[in-house]
Amino acid sequence: MRLIDVDTFIKELQEWNTKLQTHTIIYAIPGVDRQLGVNDAITIARQMHTVDAEPVIRCWHCKHFDTETMHKGYGFCPMLDTFRRPEGYCDLAERK
Repeated sequence: MRLIDVDTFIKELQEWNTKLQTHTIIYAIPGVDRQLGVNDAITIARQMHTVDAEPVIRCWHCKHFDTETMHKGYGFCPMLDTFRRPEGYCDLAERK
């Protein structure tokens, strides 16, 4: 599964449609047997199910993550009082 920003996707479709001066796009969507127009694609995007997702701050980019105490690929996190992998994350992270 890939998460997308549907609002941005719709805006880009509209801009793309304006640049091409056409209402037809050539794009294969599984289960659809006809060529779709940009307006059809926008309607489909608006009706798609979405998930609640929040961007995460990885330990590597957290201001609390101590890279000077790195040991075997792990850095110390004083917020959790433990060593963490740089690609880890938690709800206490704050961007540097």
